[in-house]
Amino acid sequence: MRPNANRRVLLALVGLAVASACKNLDVPNLNAPAIGDLETVPTRSGVATAVQGLVDELRSNQGGVVATFGAFGREGYNLDPSNPQAPANIYVRLDQDAGGGFWTTAYRMLRQGKVVLSATDKVADLTAAEKEGIRGFTKTLEALALLYNIMAMDQSGAALDVNAQTGDPLPDIKSKAEVYTRILQLLDEAATNLNAAGSSFAFGLPPGFAGFNTPATFLKFNKAIRARANIYTKNYTGALTDLAASFLSTTAPLTLGVYLDFSTGTGDAANPIYDPTTRQRFAHPSILRDAQLQADGVTRDTRATSKVAPIDSIIRHGFPVSEKLTVYTSAGASIPVIRNEELILLRAEANLALGSTSAAIADINVVRAAASGLPPISDPYVANAALRQPATLLDELLYEKRYSLFWEFGTTWIDARNYGKLALLPHDRTGDKVFPNFALPNRECSQRSPAPAGCTVPAGL
Repeated sequence: MRPNANRRVLLALVGLAVASACKNLDVPNLNAPAIGDLETVPTRSGVATAVQGLVDELRSNQGGVVATFGAFGREGYNLDPSNPQAPANIYVRLDQDAGGGFWTTAYRMLRQGKVVLSATDKVADLTAAEKEGIRGFTKTLEALALLYNIMAMDQSGAALDVNAQTGDPLPDIKSKAEVYTRILQLLDEAATNLNAAGSSFAFGLPPGFAGFNTPATFLKFNKAIRARANIYTKNYTGALTDLAASFLSTTAPLTLGVYLDFSTGTGDAANPIYDPTTRQRFAHPSILRDAQLQADGVTRDTRATSKVAPIDSIIRHGFPVSEKLTVYTSAGASIPVIRNEELILLRAEANLALGSTSAAIADINVVRAAASGLPPISDPYVANAALRQPATLLDELLYEKRYSLFWEFGTTWIDARNYGKLALLPHDRTGDKVFPNFALPNRECSQRSPAPAGCTVPAGL
């Protein structure tokens, strides 16, 4: 993590809009003055570009979050015909470096965030309010980077210190609880900054942040992320407080939220999980199979039928597949970070955990009415077996999250882990396993003695 940190920050800051044209390390490093200026005599425009670079880093990670978390949770497969050994590293014997991409991106973002925060303090022509806006935005994205990383690592833990220099001892690996404490701390610090940031940011944001591109509106995004973190740590009262301050609305579109943009334009990035020919990405057969039925007893949940579609059945690497993914329908399709549909279901989850079942049912029915074509569930909850409703209200809630948030950030896997249901996920072939989390990457373990507990690859279920 540490030896290449400065180089990666440099590339992220300077190479946002243009590809690196010079790969010969024997010539002068023409990028060095830019990073040097940012650290010593930063400018307003340089800081703005660096802040935008954080969004670019977040975007580079999102496809991996969707596809890898989704594969672990049996939402979909990556069955590249040219890489037949890859499925074994996820379904049979977990590759210790399978989570290395999440790890690297998190610390690249955290290190870049530190550079941005330090540089902001030195820029004379930024107002005090503009500096607060930069701090609030940067810390929120730092928290989100850590959140994605601990969602992947879970019990393996993660590092928090990114200020080490070459030659310093490696930072300690902290527990899951300590990482979540730091995430919440960053979000709270960011909220304080955003409240003092005035009416506008000193930097531009891409279209996916429309409606959340001022300090006041971005604060609602901050609270939404904090609610998700509180749900994952079972602080349900805290989650309800955060949701009340977020952009949750039962009258706004379920699609309202923050998105990461992609395009096929020159110098931009296409959606990394769009597979127009269904060459390698497939929906898990259980998505259509498990979908609840509408009132006619025949038609399936429209969330299932709109997100997967039948194809001719094949067997690829031993996996029988018969549906393709239709969540992202073009190379320019955006991927959500968090949106209103999730927030409504998070509120239902918190209320259910706190015993407010009528409130939970009301929110579930809001989503069902707007997104599924399914009839409302009863209050008190009594399963309608003929329509494939599950026996318990908790399982009904998890069903709603599975179908509403399918192929967006791996909620099926995360929820199964949080509720002790991993062993119930499908096992498609003899010997397949479901893994609860990733191990720390090899490069983090080989340099530490003794190796942290998180270096042990978890046993599958």
